[in-house]
Amino acid sequence: MPSSMFEKIQWWYCCKKTGYNYDKSELVDIEHVRYFNVYEIPNDLILKLEENHNLFRFYIGTHTDYDSQGRRDRGSSNEHGLGGLMPYDMHDKFYKGDHSEVKVDTSKYPVIGRFKI
Repeated sequence: MPSSMFEKIQWWYCCKKTGYNYDKSELVDIEHVRYFNVYEIPNDLILKLEENHNLFRFYIGTHTDYDSQGRRDRGSSNEHGLGGLMPYDMHDKFYKGDHSEVKVDTSKYPVIGRFKI
């Protein structure tokens, strides 16, 4: 359950904003449950997000990728021996570039699915 009134208000606001109708029993152990909306977005935005992700993988690394079994890359080495993480001097090329953030205004797109994990 959210441990403070502030967290409860944040949860309530998030549910209201996304249109999710929750049952009070879901507030138990809320910090371990994640809720997701799936949006229908245009193909040009999908391509931009995919391009941005590929640039992230190139400049930052593959250490946040998951394999087909749902396991995260933990310690596999790349040519830099950093467990999928690229050298820190490459990170600024991504974070300070124009491509480092793709802003998506989800209010423009319909929700086509919801799930929680």
